[in-house]
Amino acid sequence: MRISLFEPLRSLSKTKFLLLIHPARTLGLVTIAVLLSICAAYLAGRLGLPDRPQPDDLSGLFQLGLLNLAVLFPLELYFIPRWLLATDAFTPEESRNSKETWKKLFEDRWGRFFLARILVLLVSSIGFMFCIVPGFLILLYFGWTPWRVLLQGETIQTAAKGSVRTMAFLWPQVSMAVVVILLIVFASNDLASRVFSQLGRGPGWHASNVFAQFTIVWMNAAMLMLYQWMESAFAKITVGGNG
Repeated sequence: MRISLFEPLRSLSKTKFLLLIHPARTLGLVTIAVLLSICAAYLAGRLGLPDRPQPDDLSGLFQLGLLNLAVLFPLELYFIPRWLLATDAFTPEESRNSKETWKKLFEDRWGRFFLARILVLLVSSIGFMFCIVPGFLILLYFGWTPWRVLLQGETIQTAAKGSVRTMAFLWPQVSMAVVVILLIVFASNDLASRVFSQLGRGPGWHASNVFAQFTIVWMNAAMLMLYQWMESAFAKITVGGNG
């Protein structure tokens, strides 16, 4: 069964539907992200870190990156995964999770998800330290491991094998979709920053920040859409192969 390279992009419009499944939760997630990013900016100012380090200021970039990572840690490793599982549970045609039990499922799976996310980040970071290619390949083939742990309840080992097996068939389509999603995020944020800068330093920064946090939530919805498409496409491939 041949699948077009651009096939998953046809489902990109579904992202809007995913964002509106729980509009209050989506708005709450954006609000939490905005407040945490404001907190990070405040702490950076108190610590004397530059708002926008120059590209050659490696120390400033590293320190600011660590600060943002620490402050946004709860968002990336708790609030966003919780929102993802809740959203997935309310798309029954694509999900194995139940509307009634998703909260319990999240509490049961969160620890394994956390560990899987840390392991993938750690191993891929080591790969990037030696050469870009190993780090990229680790993310490409094992990057969906935490998603499978969270959304399917698999063990980390089973999820890692499932991620590799799926990407062995669908890596061109998934890679293309991820690149397009990232380009949309970066381009829209760059445009918004230019537009909101006309409002002045303070209002412009806050407006850009709100927009940036919304695009982060949108990106996660787009990745959830991609994951659901990927699982559906792989199931069709395996059924076709068995047939």
